[in-house]
Amino acid sequence: MPSRTRCASASARRVTYHTARIAHHSQRAVALVITLLLLSVITFMAVTFLVVSRSQHGSVTTETDRAVSRLAADTARDRAIAQLMAPMLAMNNEFDYGLLVSTNYISLGGFSPGVSSPLNVCYTYYNGNPLNLADSLQNLTNLLYDPRPPVFITNALFANSNDFRFYLDLNRNGRDDPNGLQPVINPQGGFYDLSGKEIAQIIPGDTLSNYFVGDPEWIGVLKYPEYGCSADNPFVSRYAYIAVPVGQTLDINYIYNQALRPNKRALDASGVDFLRDQGVGTYEINLAAFLCDLNTNEWGSGYRYDPTLGFPPAGTAFADAEALLAYRYAMNPVSGQFTLASVATLFPNGVNAFRNDYIDAYSTGLMLGSSGFSVDPDNSPINCTAYPWAGADNPNHFNTTQDFFDRSKTARGVAPKDLSFTDRLLYAGTNNSSYDRDTFYRLLSQLGTDSAPEPGGKMNLNYCNVDRNGYVVPDMATNFIPWQPAQFFTNAAVRLLTDAGFTVGNSLY
Repeated sequence: MPSRTRCASASARRVTYHTARIAHHSQRAVALVITLLLLSVITFMAVTFLVVSRSQHGSVTTETDRAVSRLAADTARDRAIAQLMAPMLAMNNEFDYGLLVSTNYISLGGFSPGVSSPLNVCYTYYNGNPLNLADSLQNLTNLLYDPRPPVFITNALFANSNDFRFYLDLNRNGRDDPNGLQPVINPQGGFYDLSGKEIAQIIPGDTLSNYFVGDPEWIGVLKYPEYGCSADNPFVSRYAYIAVPVGQTLDINYIYNQALRPNKRALDASGVDFLRDQGVGTYEINLAAFLCDLNTNEWGSGYRYDPTLGFPPAGTAFADAEALLAYRYAMNPVSGQFTLASVATLFPNGVNAFRNDYIDAYSTGLMLGSSGFSVDPDNSPINCTAYPWAGADNPNHFNTTQDFFDRSKTARGVAPKDLSFTDRLLYAGTNNSSYDRDTFYRLLSQLGTDSAPEPGGKMNLNYCNVDRNGYVVPDMATNFIPWQPAQFFTNAAVRLLTDAGFTVGNSLY
């Protein structure tokens, strides 16, 4: 019996030991699973943290870049406004303004070696040679007034060379067009003396010069603008601007016409359809004449316009003006049709007024004397009011002067082998002479894609547009109500006296 008890006890101990060992292994397995889960969670959290931090870092960097760009753009705008207002205030003349661009401060006499001064800034010596290393570092340190940061780009036009692009190449000629007082360059690349004789080199005191508006120049913005450039005060941005005098320019979107044949539905590349008569609308302004005067080398060939002698328009300038007009009129290059509203469509209640007011609104007549017309040209020999009217809104618009370099907008109806307006504009910019190279900027000072807003409160000369108290009612003139003589005289007199500084009553009649 005792032996059996011992055996049973030993067996129980073996079972207990085995059970304990199984329990111990189970605990170790559970601990391992928990550890792996924790490691997975930690790894996931670490990866998530890295992704989020990287994303946030990218967002912060992007937002910082946007803020810097926005501040640079605001600086450019405010700087342009201040530069425009300075001569107005100085001369007490609100019309003393013109085309201007941003410019850098550069020493005209070249860099003076070893001189530490913000007035000693130039990337070349007086003889035109580049600076050595020591003077280059000193030149960087001197950058403070309208500084020119050293930014180089790859220029594909010149065998992928590193180009010091301190200017904004708006005329796309691949080279710097300087600003300010510059020597006049002749077609051979030389100069002129004061008598107009061509000379090969500049002669101090005897070289013809002129003021030019060239490419806008990039102005650098230092981290601390009150101090010069240094390792602790780098450039953080740069800006350039151009201010186009909208109030002094023609608007390419509202000048020129094809009124010689109002019933014509398409335009010819020959440019024979323009006509100017009474000048009742901006669409009677001769764009071809503008181009011819802008650059006779490019647009003066064959120019002819004399409707009084029966000579239709002809020449390169008219062909290009007609092509620009074809884009505005949305001419279909296949069918030759374009979409332009008629007076009958725009002003159904104004058809009779157009036909009987003896005003050549369609520019189809030719008034040769001061007595006017005996028959309204809009009604004789045909009723024009059902035909496309040049005064209607154009389907297409030139939105920026850079559109002038888009051949798809300037070569409508021009054969591929022929030169277009864009081609002539580009070729002019790549020539040697100052006259040709300055063509685009002369154009910007006189022709744009925007119009100054029409001042409010103006009386319409032809139709009544005021109420009984003399206040102008917007769009009332499109009712085509004729003025009563006393009404027109009273309102005009009140405005003239008010403009002269007199106190007057209302314009009741």
